[in-house]
Amino acid sequence: PKVVALLAERRGDVRALLGEYEAALADYRSAIEYHLEELRDGGDTPAPGKQGALVGSLALKMARLHSYQGEVEPTRQKLKLAFALLEMNEYRVEGLESAIPALKELFITTLQRALGDKQHRIRGMAASHLGALQDLSVVPLLVKALEDDHAFVRSCAALGLGRLRATEARERLKTVMEQDWDQTARSRAREALERMRE
Repeated sequence: PKVVALLAERRGDVRALLGEYEAALADYRSAIEYHLEELRDGGDTPAPGKQGALVGSLALKMARLHSYQGEVEPTRQKLKLAFALLEMNEYRVEGLESAIPALKELFITTLQRALGDKQHRIRGMAASHLGALQDLSVVPLLVKALEDDHAFVRSCAALGLGRLRATEARERLKTVMEQDWDQTARSRAREALERMRE
């Protein structure tokens, strides 16, 4: 809606507007990548205060980046940044509160729409990272992903359910552990069940 309104205001200069739009996205990407590099270069365990401040700043920028919608920003780039954000925060939600809604929406959309043989890897990554958000409302979606045609997606969905300790998915995970033809999917289901017993 914001983009449509801006386009309506400046119909005579669409190219210039798109250029500004892309420049804003580039600025956010650069800032996020700079913070990721700073975290990486700070040693294996940056000072808690510094790490918290960087992750918080990173989360805010991710949320602002996600507020831009449209074809100009490829979803793949958003996913790359989102995955990196959670990985750098060791798959914890502390400090990422401002970015959680945007991350959740991005991962859900990817899991539901990134269909086809060539997109199973990002679909699986979205499933496993959804579990890190600690939001039980995504459990039905992850349970459904346990039936995906690709074993990678099934194993990632099991990982996500394990991260959530989603006890309501216990029976479905038992079925995967006992019957799935893929060894990794079976192992991930077993690990998820073990997490629920901790």
